[in-house]
Amino acid sequence: MKTYHVYRNSEGDLKVIKQGWCWSAFLLSFIWAFIKGLWGIGSAILMMFIVMAFLRDLSDLLNGSKFIVAMIIPIALGLRGSSLYEGKLKKKDYKLVDIITARSPAMAMNFWLEKRVQTAG
Repeated sequence: MKTYHVYRNSEGDLKVIKQGWCWSAFLLSFIWAFIKGLWGIGSAILMMFIVMAFLRDLSDLLNGSKFIVAMIIPIALGLRGSSLYEGKLKKKDYKLVDIITARSPAMAMNFWLEKRVQTAG
């Protein structure tokens, strides 16, 4: 079972965010950031990767540093990806409405909707 945060905006749109390690952010880095609308973060990561590619002819010491940076970025995104995306949602007027434990995002959404119907009825 995983923990999910359920966010809702004033128009009723729902977003379910899994807490903990974010595999998609870890594996896709700047692509994930662009998909999630985190333009500044995605652009910064892409620029760092481009700069590292252009600096490939420098010394072995720099190559070791490039490897470390290339590993730190995905690990940091894996650790902080969910909270970065939640920050974006909060800026777009989404509010945290519930914290749910479920097996999948779809199950978390369904559980929240069922719970809401029960409390309304």
